[in-house]
This record gives sequence, structure tokens and C-alpha cells, in this order.
Amino acid sequence: IAIPENLEFVSVNFIKDDLKQKLVENGFEKGVRTLVIWEGVTMYLDQNSFEKTLADVKEVCGNNSELVFDYFYKDMVEGNDSYFGAKISRDAVNEIDEEYTFGIEKGEFDSYMGYLGFNVIDHMSPAKIEALYLAGAKNERHRKTYGFSCFAHLGV
Repeated sequence: IAIPENLEFVSVNFIKDDLKQKLVENGFEKGVRTLVIWEGVTMYLDQNSFEKTLADVKEVCGNNSELVFDYFYKDMVEGNDSYFGAKISRDAVNEIDEEYTFGIEKGEFDSYMGYLGFNVIDHMSPAKIEALYLAGAKNERHRKTYGFSCFAHLGV
């Protein structure tokens, strides 16, 4: 696909780097309405790094900005393999010497984001993802998503 001229990819270690500094160094203009897509990251952070990143996004982005990201349920991260796909996902990550380290308590997402000062635009649980996007799949195995993985859409 063609990359728009105003799209910038910024490499950041969310545990070690200063996100605000990295953004500014790469031409980000503070206070501008922005869509932040943060995919495949949160489950590898610690709680402090997760919350600091959200605070940094809130600080540098302008009014009416939006943030989308995925996250896992906390009990899956802590070892609950009863969710569909949990064991195979954990095994695949362990094979590359990684591990899941952060999750959000099931059923607590909205209150947690409110506590952090964010407006939840949409919260997609595995059941909601399946109902909206996978129910019509022709192949039975394509009708399920990982039972522990959610998507979030926040207003900044």
C-alpha cells in the first residue's frame, strides 16, 4: 500500500524510552489531533509502562485524539489457559523466549480507563469481535478469536 506523506512510524521501547521525546524527535507536533494505533505491545509491558504510555499519549496529543490498542485478560497473562487459544499463544511466545507480562482484569476495562482519565469509545471483547466480524465465516475454525484478546478504542 502507498504510505501517505503525513504518516510517520516511530520505533519506541515503551519500557526504556521517553515516548514524548521520541515523538518530538521524529517530527510529531504536540497538541495536534492524532490517531494512535498501538497494536501488539501492551501484553509485553509492565503496568507502570502501560499507564505511563497512556499518560504520555494524553499529554502530547490534541483534543479529540483517539487511541486504539489490543490487550489480554490479566488471568490469561498469569497462566489461565482455559481461554480458546491461550495455550497455543503462550507456547508460541515462549518458543521465541518472550512472555506475556501485562493484562487487564476481565470486566474492569471501562472503570480502569475511566480511572486513567480516558473516554471509552468502544471496547471489543472476544465475544463482540466474533459476533461482529467472524459469525459469517464459512469455515468453522475461522468463527473464533482468541478468547482472551480484546480491542480498545479510546478518546483522548
